[in-house]
Amino acid sequence: YFLNRFETQFELASSAGGSANQANISPTQIKSLKVNLPPIATQRRIASILSSLDDKIELNRQTNKTLEFIGQALFKEWFVDFNFPGATDEMQESELGNIPKGWKVGKLGDVCQNIREGIQPKDVKRETPYLGLEHIQRKNLTIPEWGSSGDVSSQKFAFKKGDILFGKLRPYFHKVGIAPVDGICSTDILVIKPLVNGLYSFVVNHLYGEKLINHVSAIADGTRMPRVDWKSVSEYQIIIPNKTIVRKFNDTIGEFYNLMLLLIDETQTLTQLRDSLLPKLMNGEIH
Repeated sequence: YFLNRFETQFELASSAGGSANQANISPTQIKSLKVNLPPIATQRRIASILSSLDDKIELNRQTNKTLEFIGQALFKEWFVDFNFPGATDEMQESELGNIPKGWKVGKLGDVCQNIREGIQPKDVKRETPYLGLEHIQRKNLTIPEWGSSGDVSSQKFAFKKGDILFGKLRPYFHKVGIAPVDGICSTDILVIKPLVNGLYSFVVNHLYGEKLINHVSAIADGTRMPRVDWKSVSEYQIIIPNKTIVRKFNDTIGEFYNLMLLLIDETQTLTQLRDSLLPKLMNGEIH
C-alpha cells in the first residue's frame, strides 16, 4: 500500500532515468525510498482495513464476470443450440442452416441502432465521464474506470448509462462493454442501442459474441490500424427468434446487467473510499 500511494509513485517517476518515452527506475531506487514505519500492530491494522476493501472490490469483479459468463452460456443454449423453453423438433431450412419453425434470418441492424450524437467536450461539464478505448477492457463487458471530459478536446459521441459501447478500431481486441454512466466517448467507439428495450439482452450477447468479433475483424478496413464501421456491423446476419422467446430471454438475463451496473457503482465508491483512506492511514491521521 505504501508503493500504491500517489506520493510514492510521483517520487519514483521524478527520479526515473532514460529517455522520456522509455523512462525506468532501478531496484536500488525503490529500496532507498524513505518510509515512516509505525509499530507492526499498526501496520497490520492498516493493511487489514485496506485489504478488506480490496477483497470486496475483487469479489464484485468476479461476480460481474460470472454474470457475464452465465448470460453468454444461456444465449448459446437458446439461440445457437436451440434448447429454449418450449422448444420442439419442428425446424425449417434457411440460409444459415436449419432454424426453429417461425424464426427468421435477418441482420443485426434489424434489432439495434447506432446512435451518433456528436458533442464537443467544451460544451459539457469538465467532470463529465469520458470513455476512450483504453478504458474498455478486452473480453470484459464491465467498464470499471473512466476519465473526464476536461482531459479531451476533439469531438466525441454522447452516450447514456446502459448503452452498448463497441470498439471499432482493431476490433479483434474484442472491446465491447456496457456503459456504466452517462458521458461522452471516443469516436472510435460505436454507441449502440436496441430498437426496443425487450431486445437488450439479445443485442448485448450478439455484439459481445466471438462470432461477430471474428466476422468484423476479417472485413475491417486498414492494415496497421484496421477499423470496422457501423454498416459492416449492422449487416451481420443473425437468426431472429419470435418475440415471445426474445422477451423471455431478456426477462431472464436483463436483471444480470442491472446488477452488474450496481456493482460497478459500488466498486467506484469503495475505490474512492480506499484511495481517500490510504494517505490518512499511512500518515497516521487515522488510528
